[in-house]
Amino acid sequence: MMEKRLLIYEKADAITFTNESMVTAFRDYYQTVSDYRILRFGLVNLELIDQLKETPKYLLLKKMQIPEGYFYITVGYNASPFQHHNKVLKVLNNLPDSIKNKFLILLPMTYAGSRDYISEVEQKAQEYHLHYKIFNQYLTDNEVANIRYITDVMIHVPVSDQFSGSMLETLYANKILITGQWLQYQKLDEEKAFLYKVNEFIEIYVLLKYIFENYDQLQSKTRNNLNIVRNLASWDSNAPKWFDLYMNILCK
Repeated sequence: MMEKRLLIYEKADAITFTNESMVTAFRDYYQTVSDYRILRFGLVNLELIDQLKETPKYLLLKKMQIPEGYFYITVGYNASPFQHHNKVLKVLNNLPDSIKNKFLILLPMTYAGSRDYISEVEQKAQEYHLHYKIFNQYLTDNEVANIRYITDVMIHVPVSDQFSGSMLETLYANKILITGQWLQYQKLDEEKAFLYKVNEFIEIYVLLKYIFENYDQLQSKTRNNLNIVRNLASWDSNAPKWFDLYMNILCK
């Protein structure tokens, strides 16, 4: 199988990736000499988030049938066990009730998982007496944008990730991101995006308390994230690069 894949890669005019670390890993593994490009698809939801800037939060909460009056924490972006929902919920359960009771956990679980796993996550949320809302039905792009804008903090600690659109959209909406140190977001590091990284799940406990108690001050530091993400992930930035790629191939 590897030989067949290698044959395809060697015949390809170009191979595209979303981040530099994947290029390095691919090149080291296959030892091919193909034309490598860092190219990303644009995120349509960035434009939808822009349209929400003047919308009162309570109206979005009403549209999404989410109770008002909480600090909103989004955990993951799909129903895969690799999103580590249960590990994160366990950390949240250990927070003092005085803080935990002010949180409402948003769990987007519309794809990539099983009903059994979704039920397992819900059982944990109930066992820990957490306020939560699970989204397990299809969400439109507008509804996804609403969740990004409602979110105060996103906890994004999957096993692996290339360059999650959900994570980028959260940064674009000027919300605070907690992610894993093990995830290779070299470009965000180079651009000095404001976000928090953890090596261990227990670190989320300390971070959440700190963020909750200093939210307004910390959110003000996210302002540059909008331009960073726009340059990385908008169609205005990425469409010309795809056009150049296709023209280079067609003109060979």
